[in-house]
Amino acid sequence: MKVFKMLNGSTGKMIAVSNLNYINIFDALYTKHRRTGIVADADCTNIDNLLVKCGRYKLFDPKYRWLILASSKNYRDIFEGVDINVDVDITVVYPARNSNSTTKYIFMDIYNPASEGGGSLKTTHLGFDNDSLDRRLLELETNKNWIRRDLTGVTFNAMVVLHDPFVGNYEDYIISDDHREINTYDRFHYRLMYQCKDHHNFSFNTSWGKLYGYKTSNGTMDGLVGEMEQRRVDMGLSPLFIQEDRAKVISYGRRTWFLRSAFVFRNPKSLNSLEIFVRPFSAALWFAVFLLAIVSAFVLRFSLRCETNHRVDTPLESTWSYVILSVIGSFCQQGVNAVPAFFCGKIGIISLLLVTTMVYQFYSASLVSSLINVPLVLINSLDNLLRSNLKIGIENIAFNIQYFKRTTDPSALRLYNKWVLDKEDEAYLNASDGLQLMKKGQYAFHVELVKAYAYMKANLRDDEICEVTQLPMFSAISTYANFVKHSPFQNLINVCLQRIAESGVMRKELEFWHDKKPECVYASNINTGIEEFYPAISVVGVGLVFGLNLLMLEILYNLWTQNRLLQFIN
Repeated sequence: MKVFKMLNGSTGKMIAVSNLNYINIFDALYTKHRRTGIVADADCTNIDNLLVKCGRYKLFDPKYRWLILASSKNYRDIFEGVDINVDVDITVVYPARNSNSTTKYIFMDIYNPASEGGGSLKTTHLGFDNDSLDRRLLELETNKNWIRRDLTGVTFNAMVVLHDPFVGNYEDYIISDDHREINTYDRFHYRLMYQCKDHHNFSFNTSWGKLYGYKTSNGTMDGLVGEMEQRRVDMGLSPLFIQEDRAKVISYGRRTWFLRSAFVFRNPKSLNSLEIFVRPFSAALWFAVFLLAIVSAFVLRFSLRCETNHRVDTPLESTWSYVILSVIGSFCQQGVNAVPAFFCGKIGIISLLLVTTMVYQFYSASLVSSLINVPLVLINSLDNLLRSNLKIGIENIAFNIQYFKRTTDPSALRLYNKWVLDKEDEAYLNASDGLQLMKKGQYAFHVELVKAYAYMKANLRDDEICEVTQLPMFSAISTYANFVKHSPFQNLINVCLQRIAESGVMRKELEFWHDKKPECVYASNINTGIEEFYPAISVVGVGLVFGLNLLMLEILYNLWTQNRLLQFIN
């Protein structure tokens, strides 16, 4: 009651106290969220059995703070066989027996680095008190992570996932620097965890597998997550992204890696080569130019008709065909054959020539720049990609397969139905095969960017690198350290990873393992091919065919007219 009154008065909060002799002990102590303080007498009968059961019911995790009052320093036997770990908060207080000292109470911190990993009970002298017990309880503060940083060589079971094939022994492969684009983030995370191993003085009993962990048909998890769910593995040496079904059976730690994937393809210069000639002007501007041509034709014909009515000696031609050809010639910088004498006609011709010159300059400059400069990224969405003439492939990894099962993005589902559904053998390729098809052109391949960048740097020329465009199907995904559910070592490893990040080591490792996108060194001597220019040739061809057809019609009409004339004369 003395402790209760002291806590209730000093904190200013209502604190509940229960007498465990009259209620179910474990139902009373179990909590998911509340912080609970427990005071126990080390001299009680069967206190050792009580502590063993509390360890089984996870009543020593960080939500619980234990204060055990002992009558002497011979208290270690009560912790024999008790499941406690490095994250416990147990303070043992016993009275000093030295009659010559003014010390009344001695405070000891109790923990085990890993009770299931071969650890032994550790005690740390926290201090002593010359005053009353109640005051010392509130003044006691300790940095547990620093004091308990030495785990004394305990061994943890750990597992690393290597989903891409590799050559040789995995233990040698995982620490090598060769082919960094293969199993990149697994080897990156492995190195970070091994730095924590050295810092905290523990060891790993390491195994490896090919699956990260997805729910199977019987409701259990496979791969790394399944091993942690069955508690055959204490922590993962590969990072995992967060999923709801995984979070129910494992615990996540600090973020270490961003998984970036995207479609990579050699960007076509246009979705349709006709767009090269249409793109320089917007639809509204094309409409304005067309309207200007019509108005100019009417003004020019009106001027020529008026001038023809007043010039009997040399009348000017003012037919519609002549006027339309003159306007088109003006837009094409061919000039106007008519030379009006009236000021209204001269002003109209000068205005038309000025406007068409500016339109011609803007149009030709935009057209030329679109042909010789770095190609515009015309495929900037999944819908544009689906409308293009590019074939599509997906890297054959579990995440991509699971993504299509979970996504609700309509564009991604349309892509799946068009290119993947019932075509899995053709759609899912390994990274090297898919990137080779991408290099040949007219192929978009969805792949981890770290693999794509390494391939581009080794196999593509500078001009080909400039043509490569990336289009993400989903945003970058964070991956995290992972542990068994409610792992007592989670906080310790998280602090270690944070220290690695703050010291700059994590960034250094990230720059080493993740290649940057190769820079585009663009050359100016790029030739325009027939695929870009064929619409202009098509216009000439269509004009010739149309002109020949009109010529045939005119010939036939003239023959018909002559026959009618002969019949009339006869």
